[in-house]
Amino acid sequence: MGLVCCDMAGKKNHALSDRLALYGLSYIRQAVGRMLAFQAIYLAVAFVGLGIPLVVLVIWFDFPVRMIAALIPVSLLAASFIYLIYTLIRNTAGAMIALLLLTLSMGYVSGLFYPLSFLPSIFQKIAPVLPVRLMFSVFTTACSGEEMGSHVLIACLYAFAFLVAGIVWNSFESRRCRGR
Repeated sequence: MGLVCCDMAGKKNHALSDRLALYGLSYIRQAVGRMLAFQAIYLAVAFVGLGIPLVVLVIWFDFPVRMIAALIPVSLLAASFIYLIYTLIRNTAGAMIALLLLTLSMGYVSGLFYPLSFLPSIFQKIAPVLPVRLMFSVFTTACSGEEMGSHVLIACLYAFAFLVAGIVWNSFESRRCRGR
């Protein structure tokens, strides 16, 4: 879902970018606009696709609203991570393969598929800083009823860092393509 939106968010049409630059819209502002549009489309598709099942879960099965609130930072983090990978690779098929391999490897290393206590100590030290583990911790704190504010804040900071890294790389690539 996110990679479909990446074609729209990626900088492929240099003629349009140059025309917008003539009207005073800098390349960084264009990249921010594309990323915000990507985030909006990603969140809209996620909430439309999950909207009816979530309403049914909340109304009929007394599903905790905290779980729905946990979807927002996790969706932002996932969308920013997808955008960063797509911006670095610039190829939809390559980005899909890279995302699959990165997500699976981070999932194994962060203890999602196998208990973290059974993994080597180096993986136990790396796991807390991986985005997949952070998404998992947001949902586990939401399920357990603990305070999830720190996890949500860290997820939003990661999303912002991925967003800024993608925009900076996109701006760097657009200037490199123009020879500036």
